[in-house]
Amino acid sequence: MKEKIKRKNLSILFGILVDSQHYSEYYAMTLKKCMANYVIPFMEKMGYDYYDLKVGEEFFSTYGMRNKHFTITSRRTVLLLKFYIEEIEYKRQPDKTEYQFPGQIGELSKQFIELYCKTNRSSYKTKKKFMIVLSRFSNAMKIRDVKLTEISHDTILEYISSLQNTCQYVYSPLRSFLLHLYANGHISVNLSLTLSGLSEKKGNSLPSVYYSDEIQRIESSVKRDAPVGKRDYAILLLADRLGLRRGDIVNLTMDNIDWERCSISFYQQKTGRHNELPLLEDVGQAILDYYLNGRPKTDIENIFVTANSPVNVLAPGTVSYIVGKIIRESGVVIGNRRHSTHSMRHSLATKLMENNTDISIISGVLGHESEEPTMYYLGVSVKLLGECSHDVPPVSNDFYNQKGGFFYE
Repeated sequence: MKEKIKRKNLSILFGILVDSQHYSEYYAMTLKKCMANYVIPFMEKMGYDYYDLKVGEEFFSTYGMRNKHFTITSRRTVLLLKFYIEEIEYKRQPDKTEYQFPGQIGELSKQFIELYCKTNRSSYKTKKKFMIVLSRFSNAMKIRDVKLTEISHDTILEYISSLQNTCQYVYSPLRSFLLHLYANGHISVNLSLTLSGLSEKKGNSLPSVYYSDEIQRIESSVKRDAPVGKRDYAILLLADRLGLRRGDIVNLTMDNIDWERCSISFYQQKTGRHNELPLLEDVGQAILDYYLNGRPKTDIENIFVTANSPVNVLAPGTVSYIVGKIIRESGVVIGNRRHSTHSMRHSLATKLMENNTDISIISGVLGHESEEPTMYYLGVSVKLLGECSHDVPPVSNDFYNQKGGFFYE
């Protein structure tokens, strides 16, 4: 057991503990802020010059239950210090949830999930969603004593209706699984048609868009005199000038850039499709400025890395946080708009459309497999919608005066 920690040394020690866990840059910053803005001020207020386990317990009991987010953050802060004092290795806990897949339906569900996620290069989040949905479905079939050959349209409808408010997110995974069963001869009827037309989306929300004057203000707000500013500026330009997704930004290496041809090529993380884009001069200069003058020395091949030691590849969530933070601090009025890398992607698509760029070119820039997803952005541009509008035909006075002037009553 270690001795008490001096309050004046607590911030530096805790920073080392956090960095040793290889958290994302955003989450590491959240934990360090908890220490600097809450734990140390708490100790000063209570007159504690040393931190020990009792101080940690008292802090958590006083401030730890403010809200769900702060409860998690403060608990982890106290736990890191507890394990350090007790000289026990702190290990981040994996997802302990065990999903059950009983019977033949359950076994086929597991096989389908692995095949689907491998073929579509699905994220962990998507895989977990499929596991939750199909685990519950296979368990429900076992409870109802329904065998694979006995599943019918009525079975599916009865199951969906029993889910109440949770049914919406079930549609896509279950529909895909049922189609897989039919395509591979496990069932004789295409039961996926039972869920045809049902969608998880609660409405067709329009993408968040920032226009040219706002983009210019956002870009000019970045302070590029420090290494972090150089990195963040290059990330922002890749998002708003080239429309790269956050996953593609973090995966970039210098091998993806052809400086002689002024092009950048990569395989998209989301689709696995190859995409090649022109490397705009401003974007190339921003990348070089960061790489040569701001990037920490490391053997990591990825261009964008964390600013603090130990140096790691940026997490996709950190990239979204960086872009969102720049937008928030730029002074641009956000309103109800989202502010992330995807917002920049939407903004680029809308700008290209308003400049009368061919739809096939825009699809190519965004890396879409077809032109259909790109048409989504037509609904954002007031200018383009105006060009599609038609004049309202005139209506004769006889219509309004019919039956004694019904419309005037």
